[in-house]
Amino acid sequence: MLKISSNTVRITTIPKPLKKEYKDYSINTSQKEPRKDLKHFYFLTKFTEFKKRLKKKANTVDFELLENANIPNYSAIHPNGARGETLSSRKNRRHIKTLKEAGINTIIDLRNQYTSETYPKLCKQNNIRYYNIPIDSAEIDDRKIIKKLPLLFKLLNQGNYYIACAQGLHRTDIALSINYVFNPKAKEIPVLKGHLRENTLKTEDIARRLNSIKKALTDKDIKSLGWKEGFEEAFEERKENLFNYNQSLIEAYA
Repeated sequence: MLKISSNTVRITTIPKPLKKEYKDYSINTSQKEPRKDLKHFYFLTKFTEFKKRLKKKANTVDFELLENANIPNYSAIHPNGARGETLSSRKNRRHIKTLKEAGINTIIDLRNQYTSETYPKLCKQNNIRYYNIPIDSAEIDDRKIIKKLPLLFKLLNQGNYYIACAQGLHRTDIALSINYVFNPKAKEIPVLKGHLRENTLKTEDIARRLNSIKKALTDKDIKSLGWKEGFEEAFEERKENLFNYNQSLIEAYA
C-alpha cells in the first residue's frame, strides 16, 4: 500500500512475493537523494508490474479444468465466464470447489423463488459470491427484472462468473441474450445453447422477453443501464445480430 502526502511517500505494506526484495521505508521527495529516488522509482515499477500480473491472473479462468470436470451442460463464455446446470443439487455440489480452483469468484443463480440457504452457504464457504437474479421468459414481471439488470450487467462485465438456471439452458440463454442486447458494454454474441436443438432455432420466448423489457423501460432505466445515446438503434441491431448469428451456427453445421 502507498500512502502519499505533500512531500512524503511511505510504502506501508509490501506484497508477500516482494517482501524478500524490499523493506518498509519512506523518502522525502523534496530532497535530492539520487540513490533513494532511484530505489523508489525501481520499486514503484516493480510494484506496478506485480499488480498487473495479479490482475491478469485474477481475470483468467481455467476453461480446461472446467471442461474436464463434467459439469452438466457446461459451456465456456469467453473471455472469462462460464455457464451450466445449477450446482445446488447434491450430485453437483462437488463442482463448487472446482469453480473456485478454476478462477470463478461469482455465481449467478437465475432461478425464481429459490429459498434454500444451503447453496449460498456452500458458495461462501468456498469464497465465491452468490447472487440470485431471477429471469425467465414470461412469468416474472418485467419491472422486477429491470430492477436487477444493473447488478447483472456489473457482474457479467467483471467476469470470472458462473451463470446458471436449473438446467443451464433456456433461462440462461434468455439472461445472456438480455445482457447482449441491453448492456452497452457487452460485445460477444452469446450462443443460444438451450435453443439450438435438432438443427432448428426457436427463439420466440427470447424475442418476447426482449421486447417486453424494452417496452417497460423508462428513460431513467435506460440511463441506469449505461446508455448515453443510440439505444433504440442498438436494440434493433443487436437483436437482429443475436438471432442471425445463432441461425448461422445451424447452417454451418447442417
